[in-house]
Amino acid sequence: VTPLDMADTRARLLAGGRGALVDLGAPGTVDVTVATARDGHSWVLRVQELTGAQQRVRLRHPSGAGAAATLAYGDERAIGPVQVDHEGMFELAVSAWSVATVLVHL
Repeated sequence: VTPLDMADTRARLLAGGRGALVDLGAPGTVDVTVATARDGHSWVLRVQELTGAQQRVRLRHPSGAGAAATLAYGDERAIGPVQVDHEGMFELAVSAWSVATVLVHL
């Protein structure tokens, strides 16, 4: 960081005009947070259902087709694999008002 970095505080659009660093393709009926997983090699996605109705959510894996993902408990212990399809998408069942945890392996 230099003094020049600190002087310029203008907001900038990300490459491609998008407003997010990661585009998971999440619908507006869920809130998704992304953080580094405890293993240091994956991301942990916390998917919270916001409508009060159980739903199946289709999300985009950041690494695309052929990538791996794991359904996990809140403490990141694995429950089982999540199937990522040929389009790099995976489906997740989320109960009403609950939070589901997925580890996406990069």
